[in-house]
Amino acid sequence: MKPTSHKTGRNQPSGENQFVSRSFPITDSSYQSVTLDGYRGGCANRCESFRDISADYFKSEARRSFVTEAGFFALIIATTIGPVLQNAQAVTHLVRAFAGV
Repeated sequence: MKPTSHKTGRNQPSGENQFVSRSFPITDSSYQSVTLDGYRGGCANRCESFRDISADYFKSEARRSFVTEAGFFALIIATTIGPVLQNAQAVTHLVRAFAGV
């Protein structure tokens, strides 16, 4: 159901309310785009290559969390080795059963 609001009119007695449906907000349609005639695609202040950005990241930020992430990765690998080996063994038994060997 569409929401409506109650509004008390000035010409009506104070006890009577009328239903006023909501309308769309007024929008400004006189937008003018900006022209970039003098822009040639250069850097604004300081140009850094992606290599410089990644070297800075690996020099400072990545070293702090590498040991923790490597530990969690080793834990995940150790947890999944058992089920993967059991699945490989089950597939081997299935292939042998269908092959009649």
